[in-house]
Amino acid sequence: MKEYDKAQASFQAAEKINPKMLLARKRTADTLVAQQKIPQAIPIYKDLLTRARFETPEVYDALGSAYQLNNQLDLAEKTFQT
Repeated sequence: MKEYDKAQASFQAAEKINPKMLLARKRTADTLVAQQKIPQAIPIYKDLLTRARFETPEVYDALGSAYQLNNQLDLAEKTFQT
């Protein structure tokens, strides 16, 4: 059994303790995607890409995949080409 709610709560608690803990934000977005809550995950990935430390191929891939799963194929293509 997948315990997305517990995972989500843990990531949010980590963010409250340390708002600079960006990995917790990424894990939050990943968990939202796993729950098919893609529209909620996309803004998190986009925000992470504005942070120099998180402008990585992994986050671009996650955002592109989220766009693809959300049937936003034009944005997925642009993101994958970045």
